[in-house]
Amino acid sequence: MNLMRRFMLALVVLLWGTTGFAQAPKATLEQARNGTASSPTSPVVFQTGNLGSSNSHYVEGMSAPYRLVLENISLGAHNVIIEWDIKNGGAHAIDYITHYDRLQPHNFSPPHAQEVVNPLNGLTGPFGGPSTFAIPAPSSAGSPVAGQPTADFNALPAGERNMTIWNGSISSLSYVNQGSLTAAQSASSISIDFTATSSTVVIAWGGHLASRLVWGDGNSAGGISGSPFHMRLLEFDGSGGNQDRSMQAAAVAPTPLADLSLVKSVSNPTPLAGSTVTFTIAVTNSGPDAATNVSVADVIPSGYTYVAGSIAGGTSRTAAAPNLTWTIASLANGATTNLTFQAVVNATGNYLNVAQVTASDQEDPDSTPNNENGAPYEDDEDDATVTPTPVADLSLLKSVDNPTANVGSTVTFTIAVTNNGPSTATNVSVGDVIPSGFTYVTGSIAGGTSRSDATAPTLTWTIASLANGASTNLTFQAVVNATGSYTNVAQVTASDQYDPDSTPNNENGAPYEDDEDDATVVPTAVADLSLVKTVNNPTANVGSTVTFTIAVTNNGPSTA
Repeated sequence: MNLMRRFMLALVVLLWGTTGFAQAPKATLEQARNGTASSPTSPVVFQTGNLGSSNSHYVEGMSAPYRLVLENISLGAHNVIIEWDIKNGGAHAIDYITHYDRLQPHNFSPPHAQEVVNPLNGLTGPFGGPSTFAIPAPSSAGSPVAGQPTADFNALPAGERNMTIWNGSISSLSYVNQGSLTAAQSASSISIDFTATSSTVVIAWGGHLASRLVWGDGNSAGGISGSPFHMRLLEFDGSGGNQDRSMQAAAVAPTPLADLSLVKSVSNPTPLAGSTVTFTIAVTNSGPDAATNVSVADVIPSGYTYVAGSIAGGTSRTAAAPNLTWTIASLANGATTNLTFQAVVNATGNYLNVAQVTASDQEDPDSTPNNENGAPYEDDEDDATVTPTPVADLSLLKSVDNPTANVGSTVTFTIAVTNNGPSTATNVSVGDVIPSGFTYVTGSIAGGTSRSDATAPTLTWTIASLANGASTNLTFQAVVNATGSYTNVAQVTASDQYDPDSTPNNENGAPYEDDEDDATVVPTAVADLSLVKTVNNPTANVGSTVTFTIAVTNNGPSTA
């Protein structure tokens, strides 16, 4: 009897030693608390409790981090099924799943850095990996918003559309069910096939918090009351044991929206080349929220030269011409602010000047900051252009090679025409009417693109093109007459371009404008005298009387 009892006791001990202390497989679904905005927790803490406003702060469009910790499992193939509510109370809740680390944009008050998301935080390893597997896109069948949520999911960077695993590899992700997008209450579920390489495996993902940017005001995660965000573990290797993790709506803020628009204008759309214009950029916030840390940029094109120090407006501004930037610290819903600068209109170049919003803390429902790629523009970018009136400031100087020439000699007149810009002058005409004190030397006219002396004493020249800063000389010769007017005036009579300080062909005497000038000769009188003396009797007798005649002649040209 004692021997039988001893045998039975030994058998019990053996069985207890081999099976009594073996740990059963365990699956734990956890979600991340990241603290409040005023007291954030980083790294986030994964736990099984409810998420609320006292321990978490999320915004629509972010993804709340989840992890599934599987312990004491066998090596090899396994399967889990998770489920999440895509609709609750008629609004969209968690509309799809993503990578676990998606807490951007992280715009909170007070401002703080994004919390670190480490799905291994608080766990004891070792852990191999991680490895990832692409999450299939959610369906948009029957969606009240065409193409959604498929389009929103596919717009994410590829790395944000992955599920992650440690100590294993995922071989398949497939939807078991995709809930109705029109029902008041519905859920989607996905099957995860994976191979474990250790007895502890961690799988992590994110639950995308439906945004009003996609679904409209009142239809997104922030518009649901109670605890509408549920993530569940439905099955582990075919077994039940549902685990449900919920998040209160108070932990999720609606996506901050600031509908920024920008209108650009110029003080004079048809300015003179070389003049100064003022550009005004009117930035308006159509809300519904205040816009903060708004950045606006303007790259001044080649058709303008920035007027140093003229940038104005905004909370702060920087001019590293041609790049101008402004920061608007805060712009209330319904408010408008003006940003300005001045520029000189160049004679040539690109005159299309574009400004755009390049950054804002808040989402813009109908435009994307800093994506300017030409017309048609979004409403947060605009251009202003000018059609400049060309300006060519022509001046004329006239000179003569000998201002005290002898009467009857030949002098050369030079007319120097200069273009002081800023534009190229074209089809410039110059006229000179030779006064009576000179006689034109036929064929002596020179210079210009073309010239004419057919109607001498009126001479004309045409200069087809004269660049900014260039000069050209026009010449002719004349004989100095003995009498007449010796003041010879030349003037610009025509030009394609506007001249800012003179009017062509308006010569009306001194004082001259700078596109006309004269040259005067004070001639030295010349009288070519000759004398011939004669006697009436070259063979007169001694004692007789003779008469001598002295003939004095002036051969001119001047009076002696």
